[in-house]
Amino acid sequence: MTQNLRPTDRPTLNYLKFTPLAAALLIIFPVGAQQAPSSAPAASESAPGRNALPDFGTAPRASQVTTVTPGPNGITLQNRSETTRLIVAPEYSNQTGFSLGAGFATLLGEHAAVGLLLSGGADKTEILINAGIKLDQRQRLIVTAGQLKQSLDYSFRSGTEKVGMTQNSGAASYQLQLGQGLLRLFEINGYLANTASRDLADKTFAVESAALYEQWNDPRRIAGGKVTGLQGRLGFTPFQNSNLKISLGTERLSYDLLAGKDSTNRPTGGVEWLQQLGSGYQFKIGAESYASQNRYSLGLERNLNSVEGGRHTLGANFIGLRGRDGIGDDNQFRLTYSYVFGTGGAASAGNSRGAIAANAANPSNLATAGMGGSLLDQVAQRPSFIPSHVVAKIDHTALPTRLIAIDKTALPAGASINTATGDLTVPLGVVVTGLAGVTKNLALFTNGGQFSLAGNSLVIKPSLITQPIAGVVDSYVVTLNNQGGGTTLVTILVSHGSVKIDRITIASGVIADTTAPTTTAAPSVSAITSTGTTLSATINETGTGYYLVQPAAAAAPSVAAVQAGTSFAMTANVAAMPAITGLTAATAYKVYFVAKDAANNVQAAVQNVAVTTTAAALPTGYVSQGGLTWMPNNIMPPNGYANWSAADTYCTTTTINGQTGWRLPTQLELSNLYNSGAMNGQGWVLNPTWSSTPYPHVVGTHYGVYLNNGVIDWFSDANGNSVTCVR
Repeated sequence: MTQNLRPTDRPTLNYLKFTPLAAALLIIFPVGAQQAPSSAPAASESAPGRNALPDFGTAPRASQVTTVTPGPNGITLQNRSETTRLIVAPEYSNQTGFSLGAGFATLLGEHAAVGLLLSGGADKTEILINAGIKLDQRQRLIVTAGQLKQSLDYSFRSGTEKVGMTQNSGAASYQLQLGQGLLRLFEINGYLANTASRDLADKTFAVESAALYEQWNDPRRIAGGKVTGLQGRLGFTPFQNSNLKISLGTERLSYDLLAGKDSTNRPTGGVEWLQQLGSGYQFKIGAESYASQNRYSLGLERNLNSVEGGRHTLGANFIGLRGRDGIGDDNQFRLTYSYVFGTGGAASAGNSRGAIAANAANPSNLATAGMGGSLLDQVAQRPSFIPSHVVAKIDHTALPTRLIAIDKTALPAGASINTATGDLTVPLGVVVTGLAGVTKNLALFTNGGQFSLAGNSLVIKPSLITQPIAGVVDSYVVTLNNQGGGTTLVTILVSHGSVKIDRITIASGVIADTTAPTTTAAPSVSAITSTGTTLSATINETGTGYYLVQPAAAAAPSVAAVQAGTSFAMTANVAAMPAITGLTAATAYKVYFVAKDAANNVQAAVQNVAVTTTAAALPTGYVSQGGLTWMPNNIMPPNGYANWSAADTYCTTTTINGQTGWRLPTQLELSNLYNSGAMNGQGWVLNPTWSSTPYPHVVGTHYGVYLNNGVIDWFSDANGNSVTCVR
């Protein structure tokens, strides 16, 4: 045979002469050359044209048996009988568990091939159809259509849930053989993958601190992603028995967020090295970067001799996926066995010599598997550039809504909160026989389950209470009949900002008297003071006093209505009425009084005093919004920003603007501030600003709000963010 070789080819032939395994590899991987018939012709007659794509133009003969090589998705069990290949590929994934793949590929005459790939498991199913066509001896076109379904764990604010998502994809790949030198192949791939969004049922979750209980509604939504990409790929043969692929491209990735499309363009790139080793081993390593994830692969395959014309292959492949922008990570492992059927599996000596001669004349055929392989090879494998993980993430623009907020510091002693429902149980401290009635802002209120009795405790269901409008505090008074006579009055103050329970007060042992007053003298009221949103006064009377505060424009209440309000004791004719807080600044109010003597006789009719609260001027940068006073987020020493613990300590322990009682705002309060625009033009730093609301799924984290665009995000407590305090 050597007399037919060019002198430059002799070193390769010498290598083959002393490496019997190489001859076997030529039969196992004849991707670049037609195998010689048993009457082996000269090498120049067996080798294909120098510019022809490997194994493309002619259907394999019965004696040509080819096993699979590691493809973009790993090593698979493959069996080809003449022009047909069967595939089995078991897989384990960290995210979707075990699945089993199966495939069928066949040539359609001399110019086309089709492949059907299926994969199924408890949490993953996929179907792909590949169709390839020969354009000429140097060009191919392969088109792909598929659908991937995955059930993945998504960590919502209200907890983790497994959700099934569906991704449809399509692709087209054009390939051009460039020659037999260092640069072998040019390929251009265009592809599209689209995952539909899913809206799940809303779910509630609770966030609790030492001072505040909050219940939130989580509008759970998964934003589907759309990927469109264009990729160019070059194939090289830098060394004998090796192949190198380098790809560059670009992708446009967009997510279907509730707040609108979130799109980005990112470059893509990858490198893959395929090396055939001695003793039938083949090694592959690759790394690829895409818009939604990075992909890393490592594979090793061993080809074993067999009898009866077959080929056995053992292989293992590891694929690591590292997601971007909220896409999860995944690790996949495949341990495979392959068996190839065919009458030419045990080639005769003549065939082997013919194959060796052909490849000696064209040494590049030793490594053509990594160049894409035959058309049948390619339609039997999954294109690596189509996303193998559904492109979808939690939609964080679907913001939670606070349903209930309870100021725990204002609850009576012994009160408890059901953390699952937000229901309040308040011990009354007295034996009661029933619920006599409820008023709301002095008007009769029809109780629809908002208030009920459980023994001698009042049960309040905030989830059934209607939220008042901004700036209004609703006052509910629940009247309970005491055992042995008399009543107990429970006052519940509810403000805007979800159903926020501000204060619960209990007055027991008071006998309601709705008769008209019989005295001729009204109680004397003195020392009325009103500063900002606080009002106080002194009642010069002895006995029991009642007071009720309401806007001056409201209709005057009856004696009974005042007596259903707040009561206090008057002794020595100098009873200081408890300070009234929570009023709206610069608003006119009327305070109504009723007094009784020790014998419970009405001593005075309704006595009203008109007062107007004053709004103290705020220093530069301070903002009044949502019933709160906001400190500028740039004055905390030394630079206006701190980690969360330092921020919380500063707000709760520092006297700011001559006042105490400051705290960090909640995430919703910060979002409302941004939406109001009240801080614009006040010298604030429009950066991420800390809230007091914990992120429920990661210990040591809290929400913050970007005051420049309103985006809500969560941060490690060690992070440095801007700080504003409210009171």
